[in-house]
Amino acid sequence: MFSTNTHKLKRCLQVINTQRVMQASNLHLEQIINMSAYPIHQPESEMYKDLVRYHQDQLKRNGVTTLPELITKEAITEAVKEVEEKAHTSYTMQTDHNIYLKKTDMTKPISHISNKRLDTKVAALACDELAEEGPLKVVFKSNSFLNFVQQILNRPSFYRNVDPVGAVFVNIYNDGYSHNWHFDESHWSTTILLQEAEVGGDFQYTKPFRNEECESQTHEIASKVIAGDAEHVKTLDFKPGMLNIFQGRRSLHSVTQCSGPVSRLLGVLHFSEKEGVRNSPGVQELFWGKVVQDKKYEVSVTA
Repeated sequence: MFSTNTHKLKRCLQVINTQRVMQASNLHLEQIINMSAYPIHQPESEMYKDLVRYHQDQLKRNGVTTLPELITKEAITEAVKEVEEKAHTSYTMQTDHNIYLKKTDMTKPISHISNKRLDTKVAALACDELAEEGPLKVVFKSNSFLNFVQQILNRPSFYRNVDPVGAVFVNIYNDGYSHNWHFDESHWSTTILLQEAEVGGDFQYTKPFRNEECESQTHEIASKVIAGDAEHVKTLDFKPGMLNIFQGRRSLHSVTQCSGPVSRLLGVLHFSEKEGVRNSPGVQELFWGKVVQDKKYEVSVTA
C-alpha cells in the first residue's frame, strides 16, 4: 500500500513539473510584449495614439522606425532558447545574388548594377520549424499587434503573409556570415532582434529611393551604395527586444559580417496589404532551401 501511494505521488509530481515547464515555454502576449510602454491592446488611449503618430513621422522622415524593448527579456530568452535548440535544422544559404534577388536580366550587360553578383551567407530557421506557442508566432497571431503595425504604416488593409516557410522565420548569422545589399519582395519588413553577434552584424540601410516605375533612377543611387559610398548609408542602433519597421522593398539594406561564437539571431514577421501573399518559389528556394507552394500557413488568430 505504501509503495503504491509513493509511486502515485511521484507520478503526480512528474505531471506538475511537466506542466510548469509547458507553462514557462507557453507565454501569453502580455508576457511577451511590454504593455506598459506599448499598450497595443488599448487603441483608444492617448498613449497608443501618440505612439502611432510618432512612429508614422519617423517612417516618413527616415524610412525606418524602431520600438526599443517592445519584447520582454523573458520572451527573448525563450525565443533564443528555441532557435539554439533547432539551429541544426536551419538551412544555410551561401550564394551570390543581385540587389533584386532575381535572375540575371539578359537585356542588360553582366556588368550592370542590376546584374552585379553580391556574396551572402546566412542561415534561416523556417516557419514550419518554429513552435506555434513560441514568442514570435504568438506576436504574429495577435490582432492587436497586427492593427498596431497597420496604424503605424497607415495602410487601409493589412494581412498576415501565408507562406508556410517564410511567414515567420529566424535568420541566423554565425561566425563569418553576412547578408549583402538587396531589396525585399515584401513592401515592409517587421523584424525583431533576438540576439546580437559578438562582433559585427550591423544593420545598414538607405532611405527609400527605389522607383519601380523608373528603375534607371534606382540604379544610379544603388551603384553608389554598392561601391561603398557612405553618403546614402545609415547604420541602425539595433538591440535585442527591439522591433524594426522599414520599407524593405524600396530601401537597400544589408547586414555586415558577424564574428565570434555568439550568433546574431533575427526574427522576421511578414505582412502585406493584399490577402494571401506568399514568397515566390525562387525566394523560397534561395532562403529556405525548399519550395512549398501547395500549402499556406493558417493561424488561429488571437486578440
